[in-house]
Amino acid sequence: MTLHLLTKDERRGVYVCRRCTGEWTSTMRAADTPCPGGHEQETTMDRAKQEAMDGSPARIERTLGDLLNTGKFADAEAVLDGAAHLDDVVIAVRFQCGPIQEVGVNGCAIEDVVDILIERLEGFQRGPFACRENAEALESLTWAKGLLLARTRKRQEQRVEGTNAPHVS
Repeated sequence: MTLHLLTKDERRGVYVCRRCTGEWTSTMRAADTPCPGGHEQETTMDRAKQEAMDGSPARIERTLGDLLNTGKFADAEAVLDGAAHLDDVVIAVRFQCGPIQEVGVNGCAIEDVVDILIERLEGFQRGPFACRENAEALESLTWAKGLLLARTRKRQEQRVEGTNAPHVS
């Protein structure tokens, strides 16, 4: 199955599929809207339904401009020297959209993103950037992942894992 890789073109106000250059004018396009390039849909559930279902977006993207606006860079001009354009997407995460038992796996889980962050910090700790702050961040991320896995175990025990039903904490 070929999936869309959507990126927002802010100047034109459309979403563009980077694989086929198809365009949509809304983030809430219906799941049955055909891709102009002929690709199958990104998910079998549209973004509006996803947000209504659990309050969270199925895709989160950040551009270089978004990151610069956080204020974490002391010298934004230095960051831009030789860097990507402000509107280039530098972070793109596609989360599971809809219950797995109903729509299958079509994105990552929060635990997957936490794993990536843990892997990155473990790499820093093996190299010249090892420090107490990284160690504490690793500890916190590991703790957070443990809580998410405990949630999954409870959902499995209560037979609601992979469904849209809530579990009892």
